[in-house]
Amino acid sequence: MFYMIQKSIKDRLTSIIDYIELMEPKINVEFEKQYKETDNVNVYKQLHYHTLLVAVFSTIEDGLKKLCNADQYRGFTTLKVKDLAGNNYIEKSRIYFDKVAEINLEPVSNEWRRIKEFQKIRNAIVHNNSRITFSNDSSIDKSTLFQILKKYKHVVIDNETGRFYICDKEFVLSIIKQVMNYLDFIISTLSEKKVIARNTTLPYNNDLWGEEKITRIIEAVIYCHEERRKACKSLVDDTEQYTCGILGNATKILSFFCDGEWSPGDGKYIYEYGKDGLKKLVKKYKMHGD
Repeated sequence: MFYMIQKSIKDRLTSIIDYIELMEPKINVEFEKQYKETDNVNVYKQLHYHTLLVAVFSTIEDGLKKLCNADQYRGFTTLKVKDLAGNNYIEKSRIYFDKVAEINLEPVSNEWRRIKEFQKIRNAIVHNNSRITFSNDSSIDKSTLFQILKKYKHVVIDNETGRFYICDKEFVLSIIKQVMNYLDFIISTLSEKKVIARNTTLPYNNDLWGEEKITRIIEAVIYCHEERRKACKSLVDDTEQYTCGILGNATKILSFFCDGEWSPGDGKYIYEYGKDGLKKLVKKYKMHGD
């Protein structure tokens, strides 16, 4: 589910990259030649790259919203991303991943900081006609947006009017790279198996504890079964149905704690193959640390 969303996002971003590479020769050759005596080439570049930047953020916002909705659909929470605080789904999704999905976002803190900077630039393009807002009483360099823009060599700023424009494809490509890194981390983390087992007495997630305890129970049943087999084979045959039933129910619980897929024959498999059978089920259920 998450990887389908990831593919859709990457396909859209890749199409933007392809378009940039296709149009770049025309911008750098034809328009430089045609408008070399005027400032129109800068106007064209502004329209070109600024439009692409807006398209990138539309893709991000739509993709992050879909990821949050897909995670909420799994049933671990009734809280929806649309119900969270924030002016847009980029901000709302950050809160959702942190507080609801409980993802540690520290590994992509740099990517997030860059995305927020790019978002401020995008907002100035859309809402303020690519202009830095500053009052007559203060200089332009006091503006937060100015401090952000001046860090990037592919952005030209008019200090008198506050207008700015992106002058090179590398700026947009760098945004796409940061976005892809951020999304890859989020999707990889969301796609990991997830089990939440807690109650009022044990309020923390006890999924690993559950795996360990039910595994020990299964091992004890295996031991008793093998010892009885050594002592009296006829007794083992008489209790096969009950032993398989115990192992069948135990493997159901084990598969739950491992977020694995249980099969009706799992109990019988352990009954027949003992510890070797349990080892294979461990791999099947993809247990933690296996």
